[in-house]
Amino acid sequence: MDSESKTPADVAILPRDRSFRCGTENPRWWLGGDPIATAYYNAFSSSFPQVERYFIEAMRRYRDRAAPQLKREIAAFIAQEHVHSREHITFNRETICKGYDLSRVDAFLKKRLEWARTLSPVRQVASAAALEHCTAVLCHEVIAKRQLDTAPEEIGRLMYWHAGEEVEHKGVAFDTFMLAAREMSRFARWRMRCSTMLASTGMLAKFFAFSLREFYRQDGIASLRTWIRFLKFALIEPGAIGRSVAPYFAWYLPGFHPWHRDDRALIAMAEWASTSPKGGNWQPDLGPERQYAKI
Repeated sequence: MDSESKTPADVAILPRDRSFRCGTENPRWWLGGDPIATAYYNAFSSSFPQVERYFIEAMRRYRDRAAPQLKREIAAFIAQEHVHSREHITFNRETICKGYDLSRVDAFLKKRLEWARTLSPVRQVASAAALEHCTAVLCHEVIAKRQLDTAPEEIGRLMYWHAGEEVEHKGVAFDTFMLAAREMSRFARWRMRCSTMLASTGMLAKFFAFSLREFYRQDGIASLRTWIRFLKFALIEPGAIGRSVAPYFAWYLPGFHPWHRDDRALIAMAEWASTSPKGGNWQPDLGPERQYAKI
């Protein structure tokens, strides 16, 4: 049924109650001394506490309506997002706010999420599913390309842990949307899915541009040259956004499900990267990504 979990049976969504103390001694540009790369991850981290609170609210409404497996996954999703929010609040306070004022970024996002909360419950969970898809495809690149290996050890652990759990629960919000929209026709669900993704992508792009501009302004590097460097970083090398374009657009295909892209090996890789000593070189054989044609 459309309202049941489609997460592979061997993927357990496990809330890991971990605590990361990244400290205040890290350099301002903590990712390899690069202000462009650091601002990219700072922008995401600054959004997580508010956005994940919105996700929790949207998903909680449907927990008690779900089939037993999906109900357990929603509960695990909420538990994971709660810990993510807690740890990024600490990271933002101890690391980002040591050098940056986030008040304008927080106010910008708060205003947009206040508007999102005026949408219907089904539209809110659709937006949560859309943004979770964006997050998952970007996290795929973060883990697979080991993009945070030059970060201070504890920051790297935090980011890989978070990325791994985002991949692990990447189907839950989508399955919850299918539950919320189960009375709609297949075409109506697909149309809502597509329109909500377009709106969510627009909001994400506006927030991201605003946040980067704030970090660059406060660093005194808000120039055309900086934005060109960012485009090279995002689209070419390491190119997390550029490499995510095709998986992102898969969302718009009829019959899409997040687990059509088999990311199970990445969960183990992220777990290793978030718990093992820095400098290890384990690289699992990700192999060809299997397709779950019947999902």
